[in-house]
Amino acid sequence: FGRSSAAEKDAQRFDQQKAGVSDAITKLRGHIKILSERLIELDPDGSAEVVQHTHELTSLPSLKQFEIDIDDMAKSDDHPFTVAFVDIDNFKSINSRIGHGKADDVIKHLAAFLVEATFERAKVYHRSGDEFLLILENTTSKEAQLFLTRVIAEVKAENFPHLGKTISISIGTASFPEHSKDPATLKEQSNKAMLKAKEKKGSVVIFPSKP
Repeated sequence: FGRSSAAEKDAQRFDQQKAGVSDAITKLRGHIKILSERLIELDPDGSAEVVQHTHELTSLPSLKQFEIDIDDMAKSDDHPFTVAFVDIDNFKSINSRIGHGKADDVIKHLAAFLVEATFERAKVYHRSGDEFLLILENTTSKEAQLFLTRVIAEVKAENFPHLGKTISISIGTASFPEHSKDPATLKEQSNKAMLKAKEKKGSVVIFPSKP
């Protein structure tokens, strides 16, 4: 009876995790629909053209859309914002161990999780592979560090069914106008900070600080 009870609890826990992932994916699709509607451009004749700037794997806004958005924000020059570069730790090892298909499922799971965890605080973009970019509006570097440290802890506590265990992520940040007012420079700085964060793994590093 003890073994049966434990098995039932494990099954219930697995069903709850699946339901949680399903809910996150549903919300992600809702966010993507809103973003897609915002990308519609009307011509003088009133016809609509949808600008496709989404990543094919996750359907999140792509690097191209990130570059458009950050350029627009930098031009406004009104409020501070922070760029965060997110990378999955040891992803090459994960990919080798479970295969490319399941590794893609891990990426999609994380994409949905990031949208959910940062909802109303950040815009999430899929840069490429296991790399994501976030823009946190009206957020200084210190505020971003506090918030993203909590996100990292939440990711560590999340079970990834396709992997059968948890993962960790490393994040580097650079802030406007604190570190630079140039969008390309901010992206480069956040990348450098992320590489520093990966030396320690599972941490947030503010450019040009050391982990």
